[in-house]
This record gives sequence, C-alpha cells and structure tokens, in this order.
Amino acid sequence: MAIQSISFQTSPTKDGMGMPLYANGNVPKMRPRKKASLKQLITSLEKSLEELAEVECTFWACKGPTRPRHMVTCNKCWAMREIAAVIASLKLRA
Repeated sequence: MAIQSISFQTSPTKDGMGMPLYANGNVPKMRPRKKASLKQLITSLEKSLEELAEVECTFWACKGPTRPRHMVTCNKCWAMREIAAVIASLKLRA
C-alpha cells in the first residue's frame, strides 16, 4: 500500500481593498435586526463580549482590556473596550 500527499498553495483571502485577511478573518455582512429592542441588542453584545473574554490575547505583552497602553494592548482587547463602550452608551439611552 502506498500513500501520497499532494499540497499546493492558494492565494490568501482578500478584503474589498485587495489586502490579505488573517485566517478566518473575514467580517460577515449581516442584515439588521429591525425588531430587536435596545435591551435585546445590549444582551447580544454582552454575550459576545463574554465570549471574547475567553479568547487569549493576540500579543504577548498585553495586560488585558482593563489596563490599556498604546503599542502594547492587543487588537482583541481594544475591540473589547469598544464593545464595552457601546454597551454602556446603549444602556444610558435605554
């Protein structure tokens, strides 16, 4: 019995500007939730934030989203801070 493996390279997935995306880094285009209330949107964002908190930082020197520093805090933690700010703003308006 003989086993043979064949491999080949493909070009990376690119965004709308022609720049390569990270692995599984494409951003889905979704339809808006027209019937969702502010409370439902807040709950959805809070759930997403909790799931992001379980993912490891993308930079070894990052100390998390509660201790931000320029040139040190990773992209994931900056995104978590942005989502938390949006949640706080929506709660204020609700």
